[in-house]
Amino acid sequence: MSKTVLITGATGLFGKQYSEIFCKKSLNLILTARDIEKLENLKEDLIKLNPAIKICVYAFNHNEKYATQYLAEQLIADDSMPHYLINNVRDIDNLKLENSGFVKEEQWHDEFQLGVVLPYSLAILLTKKPEGKLERIVNVSSMYGITVPNLRLYNNPDFDSPIHYGVIKAALNHLTKELAVRLANKNILVNAVAYGGVEGRADGEFIARYKELCPKGRMLKSEEIAGIVSYLLLSADDMLTGQVIALDGGWSVW
Repeated sequence: MSKTVLITGATGLFGKQYSEIFCKKSLNLILTARDIEKLENLKEDLIKLNPAIKICVYAFNHNEKYATQYLAEQLIADDSMPHYLINNVRDIDNLKLENSGFVKEEQWHDEFQLGVVLPYSLAILLTKKPEGKLERIVNVSSMYGITVPNLRLYNNPDFDSPIHYGVIKAALNHLTKELAVRLANKNILVNAVAYGGVEGRADGEFIARYKELCPKGRMLKSEEIAGIVSYLLLSADDMLTGQVIALDGGWSVW
């Protein structure tokens, strides 16, 4: 019987990479995002890759009150409780600042809700339900949850690397360790991946500066995103838990 992976924020760059790799590995998929049209398009593409798997999609605002409760109830109703969970959802608009460069209070709250409260609530709800099958969790973090940004990398640090992003990722890293300890008696492994910068959005000048500051001398390629998560969910030893694994070309070592 094929196992199932739940991927939040499935229609973004990272989410698509996760969806594709597990589709090819013949895992059933549960995909969430805000935009139902994007979800349906992604589902259609994935079915072409592997028509044999089951794919469920759920569109909702992950920041809304009771969002995790809603999702958990839908999963039970559809008999689609996951074995694996990837907490990946984010809202890029929440990182956009006004001219002052000041992070508004509501932006702190929204980022904390998506980056810490939602992963916590979803993990706990899925393990508390008697129908629960959860075995492993991966939280999607950042090198900026391990080390603070080098401001020389950015033309406008307040806008290009807003402070609340890294602070929330640091909190997510600690949540990963807390959950690993608190869910160990249920034999649930919890780890995080702290990613470095990924190619695709940056201009040439930024890329050149990044290369000078990174031991490997380059950014991650999109096809390098999903392999480590696949390993943590499907291949990692039963004793690997509570770890924040940096996939950043050595950035956080310096």
